[in-house]
Amino acid sequence: MYLNLRNGFEKENEHYSDSIHFLRIPTYQGDELVDQQILTSVSHMKKLVELVRQARDNIGIPIKKPIKKVTIINSDASVSKALESLNSYFQSEINSMEIVETSDEDAFVTYEIDFNHKTLGQRLKQGYNAKFRSTVSELSKADIDKFIRDGQIEVAGTTVYSEDLHLHKKFKPEVVEGEHVRGITDDTYAVLIDYSTSQEIEDQYMVREFITTIQKFRKDLELSIDDDIQIFYDTKSSKIEKILASQTEKISSAVLKSFSKLNSKDMQNTEAKEFEFDGEKAIIYICKL
Repeated sequence: MYLNLRNGFEKENEHYSDSIHFLRIPTYQGDELVDQQILTSVSHMKKLVELVRQARDNIGIPIKKPIKKVTIINSDASVSKALESLNSYFQSEINSMEIVETSDEDAFVTYEIDFNHKTLGQRLKQGYNAKFRSTVSELSKADIDKFIRDGQIEVAGTTVYSEDLHLHKKFKPEVVEGEHVRGITDDTYAVLIDYSTSQEIEDQYMVREFITTIQKFRKDLELSIDDDIQIFYDTKSSKIEKILASQTEKISSAVLKSFSKLNSKDMQNTEAKEFEFDGEKAIIYICKL
């Protein structure tokens, strides 16, 4: 990698050397070289990916199987910016056919408020009573948004700070009552998953499993990415035949080798492996050239 990077330097440059091992570890240049927007966006994406994968685990859907739709519910502008700039990465990590983003939290979630009895009791004394807690519990969505944004809010003549309250996002019951709908939150984010299936989703799942089988087969044969090979398939299943015939280019691009249907069984240096999906079978052939 370094030998490629050094092409950007003149030979007189201090970073140009015959080997990276001849160079000193560079001195940290300070926060001015750190793009905080990128760090924030990646942090949002990472947490959202973890939420979606947690929901997949709870439902029992493997990451290789596409899901129909993921809806991100969040009014934070930085989350929106993160999804916009890293959408392709996010989509590949969660393997969803569609990603929808909405800031209309009122339509999907409510907030449940937990009180920090210690901080509020110490500060408010007798003022921390049932009437005060009832007033706080009845805060409007606009008030809650202001509290989240400012870190404090005035309630009945008393300032309440972020350490005094813990807000929990909860999906409204009617939002998650569908048979193939699952909602998940971590108080900061809310993610709604539609995992209803279709023939397109099942077909894409089969193709991913087929590609994985090819890659594992190559590893078993101790083939490197540079080895000159051709990959073929053969099947008596009309279902598999239809799917593979329509996805030939995609599979070839994924495995970085020529991929097509077997047209001759008289081949030398060929290894074969069976592939099975949902009771249907095919044979994968790898021919060493």
